[in-house]
Amino acid sequence: MADQDTMKMISILASIVRFVLADLTEAESNVQAFPFILPDFPSIPVQPLLQISKHETPMLSNISTSPWILPLAQYQDPPHLMRLLSEYLIASVQQKAIELAKRQ
Repeated sequence: MADQDTMKMISILASIVRFVLADLTEAESNVQAFPFILPDFPSIPVQPLLQISKHETPMLSNISTSPWILPLAQYQDPPHLMRLLSEYLIASVQQKAIELAKRQ
């Protein structure tokens, strides 16, 4: 479980960003922080990332039904992730931020 300092820092950062890219490959604490952050910031889109060789966590599948959570993006290796970010993911998350802002 993520410690309180980590959770507080994540909450502070979530309050000042336009979107979140969350690589869950090696960070169980990121998955644990989602329920802490998401209810307070439903206008911030979250793009979960996971390296293909890793397994999706059960908690991630439970939270992915939120309207501000984009579909899980999987990547093969860091160069592949960089291509996805530049070619597709950043634009997709920015578009979702615009959609969520219009709902408020």
